[in-house]
Order: sequence, then C-alpha cells, then structure tokens
Amino acid sequence: GGSGGLGQVIAFLSSRGGVGTTTAAVSTAWICAEDRKERTALVDLDLHFGTVALKLDSDPGNGLCEALEQPSRVDSLFIERAMIKVSENLRILAAEASLAEPLVVDTGAIDVLLYELRRKFAWVIIDLPRQVTPIHRVVLSTASRAILLCERSLAGLRDAIRLQTMLREQAPQTRLMLIESGAHGDRATVGK
Repeated sequence: GGSGGLGQVIAFLSSRGGVGTTTAAVSTAWICAEDRKERTALVDLDLHFGTVALKLDSDPGNGLCEALEQPSRVDSLFIERAMIKVSENLRILAAEASLAEPLVVDTGAIDVLLYELRRKFAWVIIDLPRQVTPIHRVVLSTASRAILLCERSLAGLRDAIRLQTMLREQAPQTRLMLIESGAHGDRATVGK
C-alpha cells in the first residue's frame, strides 16, 4: 500500500525503444498480482502503439481513450467497466487509438484517472511511451518509483542522462532505478 491508503504508482520508461520496458512492466504487474496477491492495475499509456494488452493476450478495449477524453466521467464505476480483467488481481487499461485522429489528452484527465486507480489498487504500474509528453510530468510526479531501462549505446546513455535530469527537476520525490539492458543489434555498446 501507499500514502493515506492510496496505492503506489510505479512508472516504467526507457532510454531507447526495444529494450524490454513493456516486458518489465508486465512482469512486475504479474508478480504484484499473482505472487503477492495484491490488486494491481497495469496501464499502457502508449495509446497508439502500446503492446501491454497484446502481451497479455487481451483486447485493449477503448476505456482508456474514453477516460482521457472525458475526465468528468471517470469514477470508480467507470474504471470498473473500462478495465480488462486478466486475472483475479490484475486489471489492464490500454488502448489502440486510431492513427488517423490525433488524441488530445488533458493532463487533468491523467490526474483524475491516477487518483481513482490508486483508490482501488495497491499497485498502479504504468508503461510510459518513449516520446516524452506532458502526461509524463503528471505520472512521474505521482510515482513513488520510476524504473528506467537504459540501453548501453551512445544514444541510449545520452537519453538516460536526459531522462534522469527531467526526473530530478520534475519529480524529485520519485525514487529512480536504472536497469541496464545491454545494446541491441548494430548499436555499438559502450563499455561499463
């Protein structure tokens, strides 16, 4: 549990694409829900290209888009209906937003959503998209932990440093964990 009976938020982000961030988020959520038997919400904030639902063999539904476009409708009943049940203790909130229509997300909507999720779940695990948006600021300021998967390439290290700086400035209360995820394909590895 977390502060004042509210659940804890853990945000996952990465310095490059393809380093296993979504897999780490899904695995963490699974451990919280299945091994620790605690109510867990797994939220995929990559609204266009997220793969959380795919990895859990679920249909993402469109509850997340609705919640973000109409924050005034978000209450515990709305969340109950919008979330996809994966197991007794694990629910996911994801989307496959249309590529044709740009999604305008009100950061206030994320705030409302996170609060409602924290009221219902012990853990709220969030998979953040790679491109940094105003959503990141809201999520990270609520997160008790941020887990940053770093690729050991020049670009990966540069971006890990930039993300670290952003976290220090915008979410100083968030504990940051850096996880080294090797280097991929032809991207040259920087020595440890």
